[in-house]
Amino acid sequence: MIPASLAPVTERLVASPKVRGVMSVPRLGFMDMFFCALSVLPKFGIDVRKTTGAFWGQCMERGIEQAIAEGCDYVLTLDYDSVFTADQLEQLLGLAVHYDLDAIAPIQLGRKSAMPLFRLADANGQPVSQIERTAFSGDLVPALSAHFGLTLLKAEKFAALPKPWFIGRPDPSGRWGDDRVDDDVQFWHQWRAAGNSLHVASRVAIGHAELMVMFPDVNLEPLYQRPTTWWETKRAPEGSWT
Repeated sequence: MIPASLAPVTERLVASPKVRGVMSVPRLGFMDMFFCALSVLPKFGIDVRKTTGAFWGQCMERGIEQAIAEGCDYVLTLDYDSVFTADQLEQLLGLAVHYDLDAIAPIQLGRKSAMPLFRLADANGQPVSQIERTAFSGDLVPALSAHFGLTLLKAEKFAALPKPWFIGRPDPSGRWGDDRVDDDVQFWHQWRAAGNSLHVASRVAIGHAELMVMFPDVNLEPLYQRPTTWWETKRAPEGSWT
């Protein structure tokens, strides 16, 4: 839960919400996330602006523009494979208002890489190469980039943000390899260039839903494999039933 000193702030937000959710969605999605959102967002009076299309960045930009045009104070971005609780959203709202933050994101890991979906900054604003547990001793950690799984952004800060807000860049050779810059990362580059800050909430860690393929092992116990691994290898994992 949020500190007691932040509780009145969150209560005021719930009583008079000025938060709008934004989500780019496919035609089919994960029911776990949708029912999670259905159970949590109404408690805070948060409506969601849904956009659908082939390009995630374009959909997000249109959704955020719509939310801002409706006069919200904060935009809450959502991914269709994130799961979270009301307590976690309450903490993010309380921290955002109490510290008057430009943007705040929870901790989340990537599905395939299992790496943190954020990049921290040191005192000089430079990337941190290795994340230490001690960096999360306070409520907030300055960050260079994050995800959009359950991220709050102050609406007024978009005014100085040049468009397009979301656009990818190929690598120096013009290819879309490992050195490319994706839409979401480019957004944070522009966010900081416009003078806006980003923080990660040290004590809020949300889930990332992931499909798994289950095989029987030699003892007929479950043995799990990521679908991406199956498609790469086209074989069951070592130790499975033969």
